[in-house]
Formats: sequence, structure tokens, C-alpha cells
Amino acid sequence: MEKILVIDDDEAIRKLIKDFLQKEDYTVETAKNGRSAVQMVSDSPEAYQLIVLDLMLPDFSGIEVCRQLRKFSEIPIIMLTAKSEDIDKIIGLESGADDYMTKPFNPKELVARIKAIMRRISAGEGKIKKPAALPKPPEEIINLTYRIIPREIKLPEKIFHQEIKLTLPAITKKMQEEPIIIKKIKINPGSRKVWLDGEEIKLTNKEYNILVYFMKTEIRS
Repeated sequence: MEKILVIDDDEAIRKLIKDFLQKEDYTVETAKNGRSAVQMVSDSPEAYQLIVLDLMLPDFSGIEVCRQLRKFSEIPIIMLTAKSEDIDKIIGLESGADDYMTKPFNPKELVARIKAIMRRISAGEGKIKKPAALPKPPEEIINLTYRIIPREIKLPEKIFHQEIKLTLPAITKKMQEEPIIIKKIKINPGSRKVWLDGEEIKLTNKEYNILVYFMKTEIRS
């Protein structure tokens, strides 16, 4: 019988998910914080066939839990969270999650997703593969032509033109020195630190670079 670990600090959510999964004959264990959950899995790496993981936990984020688990386990992880922004989904999936659901959620849909993952494992796919990494953004060269027209000119009908070629780093130099803030996400490029809802989250270099790329793209659009 498959055993599922449900990690959520909300007791009502834990009980709701556990009740629905037990009706489908799954064995369910629960944890209310990330530290105890990581310990449970590390103590028995083969004991669980799937994890349902809440993003916002009291000790450290679900992203950090996911990253810690991926150091020694490829167990399928469904991330469950109240955050619905695309950037939150990208960060979650890049940290190692296999699927993503937002709260409020339909417990029957969650059960259906769990069954789908279990079927793929039973069909011979084995461990669920991590999501493919997003392609590295190409180097960009931006050509800008500035027309500089002095407000007061003694010589009539004279216009001065100056063509300037700037590379992307030169254009975004000021941006790299100042914090980048979009909605609930704040990045300090100088220290390479990231905050989500005021809580600092730890990202690998790869995850950090992808996040910065998407946020700068959002700013320029």
C-alpha cells in the first residue's frame, strides 16, 4: 500500500487531505513543519511514495524543504500553496517539485493528480524526473540611437546627432545596483538575496539567475 506524507502547518488542511486519501486506501502520515518532514524522509527514504508539500511553513519555506529532499531523494512532490503567481510556480518547479496546486483546492482533484503520478510510476517510468531546466536566455545587444537637440541654439537649423551603442549590462547597470521589486518578490542584486512576502528564501545560482531574468523581462515589457 502506497504511503503519502502530507506537510502543512494548517491542521484542518492536513486532516482534510488525510481523510480523502485514506478513503482511496492510501496510508498517510503528516508533518506540520519542514524540519520534521525532512527528518522523517531522511530516516526512511524508501518509506514514502509521494509528498504533498505546502509552500508556506513556519520554520522554513516549502522551496527549501523541496531542495533539501532533492539532495537524497527523487520522491514525487506536489506543491500546495495559496500563491497563484506564475513566478511562484516557476520557483517551485525549478526547486524540484513535480506538480503544483493552488489553494483553495478541490481535494478530489488533488487525489486525481496523485493517482496519475502513481500510475506513471506503476507503468514503468520509475522515479519522476525533475522538470527540464529552462533554456539560458541569449546574450542581448541593444542598439539605441539618441537625437540630442539643444533647447537654445544660436546657429539656426542645426541639429546634433549622436549614435550610441549600448550592451545590455550597460543599460541595466543602475538596475543591478538597486533592489528589484515586483509584487511580493524582492531581489537585492548586490547580495543576491531574494525575499518572498518579506521572508528570505534560499535559491541556487541557477534558480536565482532564472528568477532575475524573468523579473527583468517583466520590467522591460
